[in-house]
Amino acid sequence: MTTTPFNALLSTQIGNEFAASQQYIAVATW
Repeated sequence: MTTTPFNALLSTQIGNEFAASQQYIAVATW
């Protein structure tokens, strides 16, 4: 499986979304 620029961008976007949700949950629970 080759990594296309689109796949790389998608992975980065998912990573950013995940990090943001983790931060939001941490702040909400605190």
